[in-house]
Amino acid sequence: MEHNFDSNTFFEKSTAAFGLALDTVNRLGIKYRLDAFCILYCNAFDLLLKAKQVRDLGPDSIISNRQPGKTHSLSRMLQLVFLDTRDPVRRNCEVINELRDKATHLRMPDLAPEFASIIQAAILNYQTLVKEWFQHDLTSEIPIGMMTIRHDYDDRNWDYQDEEVRTRLGSEMTRLLVGLRSSIKGETYDMANPYHFAIPLEFKLLWTDAATAGVTVITSSNSNLTAGTVAIPVDYGKTHPYRQKDALDEIKRELGIDDKGVNQYDLQAVNAVHSIQSKPKMHYRSPVEGSPGTYSQAYVDWIVESVKNDPSFFADAREKYKTMKQSGATDQ
Repeated sequence: MEHNFDSNTFFEKSTAAFGLALDTVNRLGIKYRLDAFCILYCNAFDLLLKAKQVRDLGPDSIISNRQPGKTHSLSRMLQLVFLDTRDPVRRNCEVINELRDKATHLRMPDLAPEFASIIQAAILNYQTLVKEWFQHDLTSEIPIGMMTIRHDYDDRNWDYQDEEVRTRLGSEMTRLLVGLRSSIKGETYDMANPYHFAIPLEFKLLWTDAATAGVTVITSSNSNLTAGTVAIPVDYGKTHPYRQKDALDEIKRELGIDDKGVNQYDLQAVNAVHSIQSKPKMHYRSPVEGSPGTYSQAYVDWIVESVKNDPSFFADAREKYKTMKQSGATDQ
């Protein structure tokens, strides 16, 4: 039977799932972000492996012999692509696949340090393989900061000898975490590239710049280290909570005006004239294709203040926007 599988379609779906996985795991407000990440990441990695196999060996290479008409499972795809059973990339994905399966019947805690080290390695593995196999640089589409998982860590919450911790986690989850901790220590001991399996957590003193609202941090330095700027992930669900309609409602509420005073076209004009989409403190759009743009409180405050200082703010923006459209300076 001839199968009409397309490598490019697999690849596009894979990167979309990966973007959604990153967006999910870095939202601290999502209660089951670990569960959701494991599901989305496994889907992304499975599709990436199939994109490679279809391109290199043809569509039949991903068809299950046991179940004709169906493609191989993720576990089987890992065996086909990574022949070495101890390959750190393969082992990393196998652990996440196991976590995905356990998530269906276990209450998974927020990112325990063992989970965080495995997941951080997984994110970098995916990015590396996309570049190596498909010559595609994901950093051109996804902010670097999104590649680093956001994690609030207190080692007192993960002392598995502590009775309160064991009670909070439950006996089965405690056994899983203790086993995973032991596995990380044991498997990385003699791996050639252990960081592809798990990246150890490190703690460093940071100086933060409040003006960046958590977007960047400045690392401290000593005589042997050079200070630098490091991008960190942001929970955009909290920093940019407004859709355009919601932002409009908030602006109207604060200015005490109705639809006749301002509408969504006015905001569209303001956004184009002032290049709002290029200002991350005011606007954010998820890397997931089709996601709507969202706006921060800073955006709302700026517009309210601008209108208070200049009653013709919206009228001026509309006129400039009209000129931009006529000259072809904007596609909005």
